[in-house]
Amino acid sequence: MKTLNLFGLDFFNGELDDALQEVDRYLESGDNLHRLIFTPNPEMIVEAERNNEFYAVLKKAWLSFPDGTGIMFAMRFLNKIALKSRITGVDFTERFLAENKKYKVFLLGGAEGVAAEVKAKFPAANIVGISSASADQNAEKEVVTEINDSGAEVLFVAFGAPKQEYWLGRNISKMQNVRLGIG
Repeated sequence: MKTLNLFGLDFFNGELDDALQEVDRYLESGDNLHRLIFTPNPEMIVEAERNNEFYAVLKKAWLSFPDGTGIMFAMRFLNKIALKSRITGVDFTERFLAENKKYKVFLLGGAEGVAAEVKAKFPAANIVGISSASADQNAEKEVVTEINDSGAEVLFVAFGAPKQEYWLGRNISKMQNVRLGIG
C-alpha cells in the first residue's frame, strides 16, 4: 500500500478502486484487528494542527483518504508530488455498499431517517443495523451494545468531524466483531 505523508499524516495514494481492493484484502485476511479509515479534509488538518488530541486520533487511522482538493493542492505545493486521486468519504461509502454483499455493515449517525434511506438505496448490501444516535458520550454504551448485538463487521459513522473520529477512537476496541470503522 502506497502512502504519502502530509503534516505527519499518511494519505492513501491510489484510486478509489485501489482503496476498495485494499479494504477487501484486509477483510478477507481474517485478521481481527480494529482498523480505522478517516477522510481528512483541509478543515480537519487545521483543527488537528490546533488540537493535539484530534491529531492523535487521526494518527490512529489505518487508511486516510484525501478528501478535499485542498489536500491534493497542499501535497503538490509542499511535497512537490501529486496524490493519484481524491477519495471522498461519500464516494467510498457508496461504492463499498454497492459492491459488498458479504460483510455485515452497521450505519451509525446522520440525521433522522438518513441511514434508512441509505439502506433502501443499497438493498443488496448486507446492512445489519442502522441508528441515528448522536455522538453523546452518555449514550455510547447502549450504541456499542446495539452494534455488538448486530454482529456488524464494518461500521460507518456519520457524526461529522471531529465527532465521528473521536467516537471511533474511543469505541472501536469495545466492539466485538467490528474490524473496520469508517468516519
